[in-house]
Amino acid sequence: MKLPDWFVVKINFVSLWKIIKAIRKFLHDQKINSVKAINMCFKKKPVPVTPVKRRALLFGINKYGGGNNLNGCLNDVDDVEKKLKNEFPDFVISKYKDSQVTCANFFNTIKDAIQVMRSGDVLYLHYSGHGTQVPSSQEANGYHEALYLIDGPFIDDQIQTLQAMTPAGATVVAKFDSCFSGDLLRNPTRNRFYPMPGVRIRRKVINRFAKAFKDELKWIVFSGCSEEETSADAYIDGRYNGAFTFYDNLSYWKDSTYSQEIDKLHTFLPGGSYDQNPTLDGNTNLFNQVVFT
Repeated sequence: MKLPDWFVVKINFVSLWKIIKAIRKFLHDQKINSVKAINMCFKKKPVPVTPVKRRALLFGINKYGGGNNLNGCLNDVDDVEKKLKNEFPDFVISKYKDSQVTCANFFNTIKDAIQVMRSGDVLYLHYSGHGTQVPSSQEANGYHEALYLIDGPFIDDQIQTLQAMTPAGATVVAKFDSCFSGDLLRNPTRNRFYPMPGVRIRRKVINRFAKAFKDELKWIVFSGCSEEETSADAYIDGRYNGAFTFYDNLSYWKDSTYSQEIDKLHTFLPGGSYDQNPTLDGNTNLFNQVVFT
């Protein structure tokens, strides 16, 4: 029996539509696979860290949000870079700002740099941003001191882990322009302390960021203030800076020792509107060594 012409046309139309759908799906799949292939080809691979004689890792955070923003931290990082380029031009410098300063990136960046250090190499770490206090059942006094990075606290134990990785004969100089004391009433200048929500602030702290380094004596540590003080996010000469960083940059030169640096720094701080007293801790045998040697 011969089928009606209209029935044959309908069957052909349905078949054609199925073919078109199959072609469209094939092309779509090919496009997806092509994009994946392109992404795989052009995906950035981590740049391996190579050993250098002198390296600087500079970290600064202004944009915390929620009323906790600071003003001078990015200027600090830029100013430290400028000083190094002018006076210590062989430094290999990397800067990390705001959203780049996550806990993971902070730890891994420093770890990777330390792991390729050799005897005689120097690593300069500078951090400008908030510090804080974190409750801890593991600490005798119930608290950790911490840097407050863009995604949360980076506690003193993690700093100790990095310090323990430092190879013999290598020097790490760390400068922290932040504070761990919560005396928010004494100084009207904005300070670099981030109060953790719901955490009672201690006025008396034990700054393990400095004291932790006295066991293995591998790092030289400058802190922007002593244990019961705050580090100012200051306005100096028409520009925002950390008071510690601003005056520290004026306190050392190519032929300075670390002892001379802290002595010169104390001619500026405490002083004027800033009652903070910067400290120097770590390997006392290195204090009379020329900076970054």
